Amino acid sequence: MDGSIETVQVSEVLDLGVVVQRFRKAAGLTQVEASREAGVGPRFYGELESGKVTVRMESVLKVLKGLGLELQVAVPKSDGGGERDGDERSHLFD
Repeated sequence: MDGSIETVQVSEVLDLGVVVQRFRKAAGLTQVEASREAGVGPRFYGELESGKVTVRMESVLKVLKGLGLELQVAVPKSDGGGERDGDERSHLFD
């Protein structure tokens, strides 16, 4: 990879599974190797790649991190209607 960032639209779990599988294969890893690297079980890893909808988000984030990927959420600009002051994670919306 050349260091540039490609944005991929993920609308459902299967979309994310395809991305994970693509990067795992590009890294030359088996599901067992990649799951070990991410700290999740191989069964979970396979279920994620196949698009099982009941995956755990915490484990999904571990898999993405293990592959050097990150999850981003597109948040529309607020017109001030959403109150976020005092929220410990309010910096996410700056």
